[in-house]
Amino acid sequence: MAEPDKKSYYCSICKKYHEIVLKKELLKNRESFPFSHIFLHKMELSADIDDIGADILTTLFIDANLAIRGAEVRKLATTDIIAKDDFTNILSQIMEEMGRLQDSLNKLQHENKALKEENELLKRKAGK
Repeated sequence: MAEPDKKSYYCSICKKYHEIVLKKELLKNRESFPFSHIFLHKMELSADIDDIGADILTTLFIDANLAIRGAEVRKLATTDIIAKDDFTNILSQIMEEMGRLQDSLNKLQHENKALKEENELLKRKAGK
C-alpha cells in the first residue's frame, strides 16, 4: 500500500499553513482533475476571542498527482452547514434505506437457516 502524502495549504482566514494527509485512494474513480476535497477545520488563533474554535469550511482543489492547486476557505457563521429541511430529508432517506436493508438481512438470515436445515437433512440421509 502506498504511503499517504503530507501536503500543506495556506488558510487566508487563520493566516497560517496547515498540514493535511492525502491518501492515494482519493484519486480513485475520479472523472476529472482537479477535483474538490471539502472538509472543516477549526480557527486556532485570532485577535477576536470569539473566533477561536470557529468552523472554517475548506475546499482544496487537488490534481492527479495529489498536488494542491488551490484552496478556498470560508468561516461559517454557525455550525449548521446543512439546512434543517435538507437534514430531515436526508435522514428520512437513510432511515428508509436502513429499513430496506434490515428486511433484506432478515430474509437472507431466514434463507440461510432453511439451507442449513436442508443441508443437515441431506447429510443424515447420505449417512444412512
